Amino acid sequence: MCSTTVHHTNADSTYHFTTTNTGTANFIYQWSLNGTNFSTSSNPSLVITTVGTHTVCVTVTDAFQ
Repeated sequence: MCSTTVHHTNADSTYHFTTTNTGTANFIYQWSLNGTNFSTSSNPSLVITTVGTHTVCVTVTDAFQ
């Protein structure tokens, strides 16, 4: 289980989440926002622009395993 909770209160701002990985693997990122999974992708970043309290999670896997 992983989560980071952010309280986004300013409609004029955004939150940027980015992972940093080491190695040569072809990483796949599964982002979750408020318990809803996004499709897996090669994008290590997530941007939140919606005001509210959000729970964010990312799972990183090796595409070749």
